[in-house]
Amino acid sequence: MKLILPDNIERVVPSWFREQLRNLDPNLIVYFNPMRQRWVIDRCTRNGAMSAALHEHTPECPRTNVTVVEEEGQYMPLCQQVIDDLRARDAWSQYGSFEVYDRLTQNAADEDAAKRETAIDDLYRHTTADNRAQLAKAWTLFSRHDMSRIH
Repeated sequence: MKLILPDNIERVVPSWFREQLRNLDPNLIVYFNPMRQRWVIDRCTRNGAMSAALHEHTPECPRTNVTVVEEEGQYMPLCQQVIDDLRARDAWSQYGSFEVYDRLTQNAADEDAAKRETAIDDLYRHTTADNRAQLAKAWTLFSRHDMSRIH
């Protein structure tokens, strides 16, 4: 069932939602986009993408999009589920800094490359052993039978 929203209604962010959003990250901004008919959450990047400095946000603040609040493509109100989703995807609190995140992703990439290299080496080793076994069987077969005579 699709929710029909009137166009002339003013959308107001609930104070409890604004407070929880500010506690999560002081640079998060929530507003209603009338073109998309959805709530949008952006992150202010005025002091840099990795900065969490508290300041008053203005429409001139440079920002990067964090999420468009919707559920399966349909309108979704500002609720606790949105806060929980943001908390679950909050890389800042999980990693603390870009350097830690970069180091962890590089370590994961190195581990993956090492696993792939090991798998390739194992495949070559197995294939070589299989080829040797087949050649040994063929040699045994040729040595047991006289191929110059018709039987």
